[in-house]
Amino acid sequence: MKHRIYRFLFAALILALLLAGCYDRRELNTLGFVMGVAIDKGENKDEIELSLQMAKVTGSDQSEPGSGSKESGTGGDSYINVSASGESINQIVRDMEYKVSRRIYVPHNQVVVFGEDMARQGIRDGMDFFARAPEARATVYVLVAKGKAADILEADTVFEKMPSSDLKKIIDEQDITSTVPQTTLYDIMNDILSRSKAPILPYIEIIDDKGSKRINCLGSAVFKNDKMIGHMDLQQTRGTLYVLDKVQTGTMTVKFKDAAAAAEIRQSKSKVKLSLKKDGGVKAEIQVRQTVGIGDQKGTLNIANAENIPVLLKESEKTVKEEIMAAIDKAKELGADVFGFGKSIYRKYPRKWKEIEENWEEVFREMETVVKVKSKADGSGRIMRPIAPAVQ
Repeated sequence: MKHRIYRFLFAALILALLLAGCYDRRELNTLGFVMGVAIDKGENKDEIELSLQMAKVTGSDQSEPGSGSKESGTGGDSYINVSASGESINQIVRDMEYKVSRRIYVPHNQVVVFGEDMARQGIRDGMDFFARAPEARATVYVLVAKGKAADILEADTVFEKMPSSDLKKIIDEQDITSTVPQTTLYDIMNDILSRSKAPILPYIEIIDDKGSKRINCLGSAVFKNDKMIGHMDLQQTRGTLYVLDKVQTGTMTVKFKDAAAAAEIRQSKSKVKLSLKKDGGVKAEIQVRQTVGIGDQKGTLNIANAENIPVLLKESEKTVKEEIMAAIDKAKELGADVFGFGKSIYRKYPRKWKEIEENWEEVFREMETVVKVKSKADGSGRIMRPIAPAVQ
């Protein structure tokens, strides 16, 4: 009899759980799905201007596409941009909910863009909200815009419906050229907390492309702690990514006497060896091993033959070394250890780090760096020589 009662109670408990439903459910037509965030300096001192790009979700009570309030924001058929100013992002977000009649929902956010003026003032406060919010993703890309960040959310797109989605795809595809860092919120928080590693963020701008506003990548914005102090161009950025072992693929131009070729980086692996010198200084030896192939060429010289391949490899090694040294020179000029050398010294030589930590910027500027590059050939595609008659 007791067993029957226990079984009945257990079944009733399970049934109650199944019928309870979701106590905290949220209907789609009550949420404002944030897809992109732009943060700029406000007009008044200590104010932040926050711009949110939100997707327009179709619903029975949804307004007609393109009918968003002109006072609260701008947008197209698929999204609306809403801007407001205040002293904290948390406050601005809560106030915005009165404008859009929706609960601001950030789990689907793809990018956070800081305007350059805001970045030079400091981005710590701007990131604090997204670091604390349980729903915010730590994998969201963080970028710096030359000029106003809000302008990025107004860019014209070709394939994507929203500028924020277009920007995310652009950064996603940077492993094809390896000239722009793919920095996430998690990455930059770790760099700032490390005290010695200088963060680098993608540096972008809006350009006029035959009457359309397009997003263009400039390289990387360089930070010291949470403040932007300068930027690196595309080649310097790739040099930095070589040192960080984050180059995946890319191309470089190799010139011959009567021809030129686009050498494709098919694979790359980097390693940094740090050592202490007898005079008390620090030495970094950067070793790069890569495979390269011929992507295309100009002229009729057969670059793929046995005589010219060594020249191709040697020139590719020279180009990589120049890019790395250009990155190191720029980093030393800015006094920013974007390579994480200080972090590595702390791990390998903790006693030495205690001695030099206070003067690390000066030590970094003076440290010796040696770059060694080794390239290996990886074919010339489907053809073995240029499209021209063979020389007899």
